[in-house]
Amino acid sequence: MANGAGTEWSPEMTERFTAVFHLYDLDGNGIIEREEYAHLLDRIAKVKEGRPAGLSRNAFLFHRFDLNNDGFISLDEFLGGIEDVGKTQNLDFAELAAYLEKGPSKKASRKKVASPGSPGRSKQSTPVSAPSNTTVAPAAAKKAIPTISLPPDLEEKYELVEKVGKGGFATVYKARALVELPDVDPAQPFAVKVVEFNSMAGKESSDPDSQADQVRAMTISEVDIMGRVDSTGHANIIKLYEVSEHVAQNQMWLVIEFMGGGDLEGHVKQHQGLSEMAAINIFTQVCQAVDYCHNVLEVVHRDLKPENILILEPATSKDDMICVKLADFGLATSYESTKVMKLFCGTPYFFAPELVRDAGYSRAVDCWSLGVILYFILSSKLPFMSKIKEELNEQICSGEFEFSPLEKWEGTSVSSQDLIARLLNVNALKRYSVKEAIDHPWMLGERTIDTLAPTVFDMLRVESNDQLLRES
Repeated sequence: MANGAGTEWSPEMTERFTAVFHLYDLDGNGIIEREEYAHLLDRIAKVKEGRPAGLSRNAFLFHRFDLNNDGFISLDEFLGGIEDVGKTQNLDFAELAAYLEKGPSKKASRKKVASPGSPGRSKQSTPVSAPSNTTVAPAAAKKAIPTISLPPDLEEKYELVEKVGKGGFATVYKARALVELPDVDPAQPFAVKVVEFNSMAGKESSDPDSQADQVRAMTISEVDIMGRVDSTGHANIIKLYEVSEHVAQNQMWLVIEFMGGGDLEGHVKQHQGLSEMAAINIFTQVCQAVDYCHNVLEVVHRDLKPENILILEPATSKDDMICVKLADFGLATSYESTKVMKLFCGTPYFFAPELVRDAGYSRAVDCWSLGVILYFILSSKLPFMSKIKEELNEQICSGEFEFSPLEKWEGTSVSSQDLIARLLNVNALKRYSVKEAIDHPWMLGERTIDTLAPTVFDMLRVESNDQLLRES
């Protein structure tokens, strides 16, 4: 790795990487979407084109740059992410800039078409996630499909109707069955997720950072876990119907349940928070799915967030009693009750304190994420928010948050805030489990916590206080 002036961040580097940002902003709308960002990851993967030493694709994964978790990368997020990665990876900034300035592959077309309304994203647009993050994109992303070759064992069973989403390594299509399938309504649509491995060529298979190896491993893990769901399925977990590997095309095809209502993130943001009754309905379903993961499948999801909670049918208001299902098990992993996991993964705003501290963690990290999700459902805001990584980590580890702005929480029940606080306990041992969350008074429609049964830790705290009083 080269050493010199380029190793320091400077105004010159800001200017150069700003130009790099616009180079990968293919449609020129002032933001980099996941599909555009995939070209940058492809560039980083090209070993034979002078890739700087120490440059790892993992450090540039989309969610590490998308600090506000809106599915888009702004210029500020991009520059901050580059600076952070460069310093932590000890990269020469000048060498990195020169490499990225080569731009997307020749096949990437640059469309200079402004987005409607403003330089930023349209309010109607909905982000489409990479396969490790999202299973089915909202209907707003629908596009006509090109001619595509199905795997031999699927071509006579399904017909692709339209493209509904595209991420860095996968495309999602809406499909219909051409033949009668057992226990399936003939009119029922399907989602077909096609994970591409050809697009990840450029790194040796022995490279531990190989894109193809990592995405393949995540896809296989996702298939394995979803395949372990009871044959009758779970009401709140996305259903996997069948899997096929298209050897000739180097693809993995997943036929899954079609969710036509988009994701929870878009629904909550559209209505700027949901009513408590609607929130109870949704959160109960999510908790039941997580409880099944923890206590039946014995897996930790590790990437719980609103974007991974899909809606069966389009919602019309903040009060709709919608059906939701948990998706995207690419980062999920099996656990043993005595095993402490240490792999650092997920989305920063939903990280639990023990994960931030790299202190090892258990299924309690999912319960922390549930607390963040519930806060978001009721307010459309996140309890811990900063574009500066160190500040965000400090907020999370302190566990200090507010039910603000006031207008978002005015009139909200005491019981909802109590449940959030119990899930966002920095002490993983004292943090509510998913079963305790399901039994909380708020989940039963009660606005107070008068009927709340004390936990073991509550009782220990009372006994400790009594002892102190007697001693005084």
